Amino acid sequence: MNIRWQTGLAVILTLTLGAVALSFNTNRQTPSYFEVTQPLAINPAGNARTACTLLKHNPDDTVLGLSSGYEQCNATVTWFDPAECGSPTYPFGITSLDFSLLSFTGWQWPVEIDIVIYDALPGDGICAGPQAELYRIPVVCDFQSFGFPTVGSVIFPETTCVDRPFFIGIEYTDSGPGPFPSVIFDTESIPDTCDIWQYYCGYWWEWYDFWVLLPGYPFFWVNGETYSTACCDDPDEDGLCSFDDNCPLIANPGQDDSDLDGVGDVCDPCPLDRYDDVDGDGLCADVDNCDGIYNPLQEDVDVNGIGDVCENCCTGMTGNVDFDSPDAVDISDLTYLVDYLFGGGPPPPCVDEANLDGSLETAPINISDLTYLVEYLFAGGPAPVICP
Repeated sequence: MNIRWQTGLAVILTLTLGAVALSFNTNRQTPSYFEVTQPLAINPAGNARTACTLLKHNPDDTVLGLSSGYEQCNATVTWFDPAECGSPTYPFGITSLDFSLLSFTGWQWPVEIDIVIYDALPGDGICAGPQAELYRIPVVCDFQSFGFPTVGSVIFPETTCVDRPFFIGIEYTDSGPGPFPSVIFDTESIPDTCDIWQYYCGYWWEWYDFWVLLPGYPFFWVNGETYSTACCDDPDEDGLCSFDDNCPLIANPGQDDSDLDGVGDVCDPCPLDRYDDVDGDGLCADVDNCDGIYNPLQEDVDVNGIGDVCENCCTGMTGNVDFDSPDAVDISDLTYLVDYLFGGGPPPPCVDEANLDGSLETAPINISDLTYLVEYLFAGGPAPVICP
């Protein structure tokens, strides 16, 4: 998409980074200014993969350039947080960078630069500065594509994937005589401490340490994709990373999961049974006439919809919640009941066995049965009631 600002922008040119090599000390640079009025035209090439654009500068602000002080091995990078694009954010795929370079008559074109992306430490590690280099792409910038007021776009041949904030910017690699065209900045935005870093031939300088009078944020537009499938496995190509896909090998972008068991309906053997045939008789709960007790033949002599093995399943006194043999009431029954009531566990195989207090409620297995069982096992409470 082409976007064009025709608002008059005052271009303020700072005149000296200094011809003498800067050593890592407390000498900070003092900019001076030169004004030009010119419209800024933004004509990025566009990128179908781009779903989000990150920027720190104010596009409608006056523009500041850093004269010919840039030399080979100088760089300016800025910290960006993809979470500003919304959630889900990661993995975030950086796909392109838009920028413009300012020059005057006689300044060197074309100019060779590298776009460089650096890792940032998590949390408050931004003030530790750029960390490991993640990606570098060489670019030969010509005046027609990148000369101010034109904003050009560099689309990366491969997506750079990150799972947290990062630094990105421009490093000058040209060995020519210069003077080199300059990165441009806004003038009103006051950079946050540690957001911008300057590389000067061997040393990183935090922005506030480098300048006496601060320019603003660089005019960098960082384009990328939130939750980028270019940065993760998506074998079924449904737009979801495998680690998030409830059916990673069969496309199901809607992620329907009727029984809420974490397995998508399209690959769930029992899409309406969260326990997927808990009794192992080959029948899902929604069609099993005795879910919880093995009965593959589904015998039902009185044709009442309840399998014969489920009718009159309770023997002796209630309490054999897990329906094990022999008909004992012990800690395993308590564990089974707790898991069913609070842990999403399967239903008791025989409802009457779990209805220890003999209640006739709509939901006969509830917290009162658990209390009854705890008191019976540990507090000398009354025995469970006799089976109906």
